[in-house]
Amino acid sequence: MRKANILLNTLVLLASGLATAGDETTPAKGLAPLAPPVMENSGLSYDFIDLHYIFTDFGSGFFSDSHGYGAGFSKMISNDFFVNGSYAFSEFDDLFCGCRDMAENHRYRLGSGFRKAIADHADLTFEGGGEFLDSEYQKNNHRNFDSWGYYVGPGIRARAGRFEMFANAFYFHREGDNSQNHIWPQFRSGGYSQDPYGWRFMTGFIYHLTETFGLRVAGEIEDYDSNLLVGGRYNF
Repeated sequence: MRKANILLNTLVLLASGLATAGDETTPAKGLAPLAPPVMENSGLSYDFIDLHYIFTDFGSGFFSDSHGYGAGFSKMISNDFFVNGSYAFSEFDDLFCGCRDMAENHRYRLGSGFRKAIADHADLTFEGGGEFLDSEYQKNNHRNFDSWGYYVGPGIRARAGRFEMFANAFYFHREGDNSQNHIWPQFRSGGYSQDPYGWRFMTGFIYHLTETFGLRVAGEIEDYDSNLLVGGRYNF
């Protein structure tokens, strides 16, 4: 009798083990299905590198066929402060007076900023910095010039899932911008000045393919010229 009880208990344990062995990878009936995976760390990053193609729409009808490229970066230096900068190269045709010439622009920006969270994945920013523009002509070297300036203003960033939007309004002032100085006054853009100042509006969006890489489209609008930037962002 004692041996029979031991054998019976052993069979019960074996049966229980076999019944539960196949349930390790099969969800139990009646349980809610698992939610689809979500992207981790879906906040706003200020540690990134941007690469983009640039198309410029000039305020003057004598400048055309502009194309170029650029790169920018941002790096957090504390919980709320960051530094950033960019380089842009572009070349275009100058057709004034029928004397076709090729010009090149090299633009450098370096600045810093402050961010303030206003909601989940939404920040207000305030940035400022300096700007240097080096313009060179292939034929008419006397048109070459260097221009210095600054910019300062507020911005906003917000993200929902993979989609991020941003916008900035910078007040700027440049000195020694002779980009249209060789054009006869009656043919220059309205309100042209060698020391232009005003507002530069920047806006665009980023579609985050992963937490590391994203597609970026942005626009920069000034009184004279406007830039379209298409490229990508690498978060590090």
